[in-house]
Amino acid sequence: MDQILKMFDLHWETVLIALVDLVVLVLVVYFLLIRKLKKNMAAKKTRTEEVYDENARLNKEVVDTKAKYEAMTKDANEKIALMTKETQKAAEDKAQAILDAAKKQAAELVAASKKEMDSERIRMEQYFKAEVTALAVDVAEKVLEREVKEQDNSRIIDEALSKWST
Repeated sequence: MDQILKMFDLHWETVLIALVDLVVLVLVVYFLLIRKLKKNMAAKKTRTEEVYDENARLNKEVVDTKAKYEAMTKDANEKIALMTKETQKAAEDKAQAILDAAKKQAAELVAASKKEMDSERIRMEQYFKAEVTALAVDVAEKVLEREVKEQDNSRIIDEALSKWST
């Protein structure tokens, strides 16, 4: 080893100082740089894992929320369909009730009209009967040239009408 030192003109003290300097330099670099660098990298790794965990949690929450809202939308659509069906049924029932009431009212109007027509026919028959009777009396008075009594009138009229109506 002495030969190597002489060949490079080095002294063992210089080599020893250089080795000590190297060890000090390595320790300083390790404690000042590498240790802090490892801590920073560990902290960044922890933060990155936390971000990934938070991201996974949020993704799960989004998926759960989406499923929940899809279920709510499906329920709402089913309720809307049911309400629409019920509304249509109610409208049909109401329309049928209105139609039934209109039919009933029309039937009542027809019945009332028939009744009115019957009473008008009876009234007209009585009116024409009275007119025919009066006319017959006038004709009979002129033919007989005498005054006929009311009892005679009624009897003659009844006989004439019974012949006329049969």
